[in-house]
Amino acid sequence: MGARTLFHERRCVGRPRNGDEKPCPSCGDSACEFNERYRFPEAGIAPAWICESPQCRYREIVRAEQRTIIGESVRRARALQTRVKRRMMKIRSLTERSRKTIAKTQGRLDKKD
Repeated sequence: MGARTLFHERRCVGRPRNGDEKPCPSCGDSACEFNERYRFPEAGIAPAWICESPQCRYREIVRAEQRTIIGESVRRARALQTRVKRRMMKIRSLTERSRKTIAKTQGRLDKKD
């Protein structure tokens, strides 16, 4: 068997990696650390620079295309959830009205017999 080829890094030279640090642009006192899979509460998982200072709370999503994709996917998900909830409410009210109509009709039929 031939020798295995070593892993070839395809990243651009200036592209950040996990653990890379830079000065925080917001507070300047502490460092920002790069994380490829940072969890944003409103946007999901994205590569970002995160300030280590708990008072600063600086967060920056790195890739521009992900900013729009994440924001758009969150909007779509919320819109879908809203449509589904409305549809469920309509179905519940329709079912309840149908039950009332059936009960009234059944009551009238019982009185005739």
